Amino acid sequence: MSTLVLIEPVSPKAILDCPPLGCAMLVAACRRQGIRTVVVKGQTGFIKEMFVRDQAGLWGLINDLKESDLDKIGIGGYRQEIRKNGFSFFRKELKDLYWYFFRQKNLRSYCDTFSTNKFVNLYVIFMSVLAYYIEQKECDGLGLIDNYLKEIIKANPDYVGFSLDEPEPFSFAIRKRLKEKIRIPLIIGGSFTPFLGAGQIKGVLKNEFADYLVIGPGELALPALIKRLDAGKSPAGIPNVFYKEKSRIKENPLKEVVDLDNLACPDFSQFDLDGYLSPQRLLPLQTARGCSWKKCAFCDYHRNTFGTLRMFSIKKTAETIAYLQDRYQCRNFTFHDDDFPPARARQLSRELISRKLKGANFYQFARFDRGFDDSHTLRLMRRAGFALIKWGMESGSQRVLDLMKKGTQVEVTSRILKKSHHAGILNHCMVFFGFPGETRKEAWKTVDFLKDHAEYIDSVEFKPFALSAYSCVASDPRRFGVVVKKDNGYTLQKGLSQREAEDFTQALRRGVDLGTLQIFNNRLRLIADQKGYQHFLLQILLKKNSVSLLGSSGYPGRDNPGGIYPLALGGLKKNRDAAIYLPQDITHSLFINMLRPPEKIILDKLQEHVAGLSNGNHTLREIISSASACRGRAEKITGFLKELLRHNFALILTGDSHERKRRA
Repeated sequence: MSTLVLIEPVSPKAILDCPPLGCAMLVAACRRQGIRTVVVKGQTGFIKEMFVRDQAGLWGLINDLKESDLDKIGIGGYRQEIRKNGFSFFRKELKDLYWYFFRQKNLRSYCDTFSTNKFVNLYVIFMSVLAYYIEQKECDGLGLIDNYLKEIIKANPDYVGFSLDEPEPFSFAIRKRLKEKIRIPLIIGGSFTPFLGAGQIKGVLKNEFADYLVIGPGELALPALIKRLDAGKSPAGIPNVFYKEKSRIKENPLKEVVDLDNLACPDFSQFDLDGYLSPQRLLPLQTARGCSWKKCAFCDYHRNTFGTLRMFSIKKTAETIAYLQDRYQCRNFTFHDDDFPPARARQLSRELISRKLKGANFYQFARFDRGFDDSHTLRLMRRAGFALIKWGMESGSQRVLDLMKKGTQVEVTSRILKKSHHAGILNHCMVFFGFPGETRKEAWKTVDFLKDHAEYIDSVEFKPFALSAYSCVASDPRRFGVVVKKDNGYTLQKGLSQREAEDFTQALRRGVDLGTLQIFNNRLRLIADQKGYQHFLLQILLKKNSVSLLGSSGYPGRDNPGGIYPLALGGLKKNRDAAIYLPQDITHSLFINMLRPPEKIILDKLQEHVAGLSNGNHTLREIISSASACRGRAEKITGFLKELLRHNFALILTGDSHERKRRA
């Protein structure tokens, strides 16, 4: 039996919140064909190495850099900061951050955007340092790379596969070192491959220490390639496989997977499911590949599926969800579909309801198609578990939507948002500014639309327009008044320029932080920023019918203390003999709130105990029963919570909105 070592992808720019679907599909496909598959953890392993196991090595790398190196990476200020505080502080800070997010696993740490952003920013800094060393210096002696090599070689592989979201220096360094140590075939694939041009494909095979390149979906191509190589034969004719033969690059035809139902169910058994940045397990899945619309002028996602649309059957999709929920004790799922037509949403919702799946939450991408302008459809989806829809709104100007060939109507968008809200579904709207021809007045029209519909929008994500290489705009730039530059930038004949769109977006984001634009409702008052990935699962967890704001009128759930989970945002700090509660600074929060909390609150022993447990993981009954015996402790605890949370934004989680059993 052949052994394939599969390297999980690493994202240099962000911390992932769930395992990669493509990698799990490849594991399942290879195992079905009798190929032993060993997954070497990617980002979860990188994070543990940097923040826990190899802090000394990381400290040495940062302090070994010259001033000129620091300028190139842009971390001169950070090195001054860590040198000032010393290595002991550096080591403790890194360990504390890792523990805060990956050991506690409570909602309070997840809601703490200040700490989340700090954690992500440090990760990006460290990855930049490592990338610089790999690209500019010899990567020999880098502990992180050496540890990966040891793990790969320990598995005694016959093949090593790299599943990549994009070419990055870390997998490059591993392949380079592997070529120096062992002579086995190295295979590259991943979501970036369909976007490679002919010259780029040749470059990957010639310069990236790769012997084989799988373009597009690999569930059929990868096992077929390994079987062919095991037999000592050439991979000629295997769809989607490109390879080197002597000094020439050989190409095979590109082909999409036709029958998705015949694919094996994704296998997540070797992934560290609790090592991703989410307070509960979150698994990705697909119900379809491709888009039913395929006309948006800004989009090039059709390259992922070679322009085809394939769908898993409704039965297969429901069976997969039920299996994953039971096999991995997971309730939260994100659909990696480019499109989710209303008719399919209705069919899948009916199937899920008929199977009586309990407690599943889904979030999905969707267009504002007219078929969603139907309260019955949206209520059906909510009953089935669709807790959040990530809508591709793009603009609030009908003229701009028509320029984009979006195929949606502003008045229909308005009605769908209202009906979705009333059905209990959370609405996340994605918009961008600066599509060719859009004026500043039209950009503000989008902002006005968001303000007018604030009651129905739970979060919003906005960014400047980005020119995609295989979009209609890039293919026919003159038609859209675009002049493409050699550096992949562009100029416009009219409308917001590239720089003006970026400035508009940044100014709007600063305005949101300052409260001048408040996208809120009477439930959550959430808003997304550039690091918006961490918000989606949070919103699923805090569903409309399972969340209440703690008001001054009284403590909800007084008659059912076992059914509510207090969540006080903020942190506890020991100062000599006193305990201090630090309310969350709302200027660094997911939550837009009108209250300005005090800087600190001094706590007695009982209050310290209560504040420590009010993190969304414990019921009020558990908090009361675990407190030291004292007369009237229930009244004292609820009274303290009421007073504490009156000064600080907080939530009461009720019902099944929270996972009852806490993981160790």
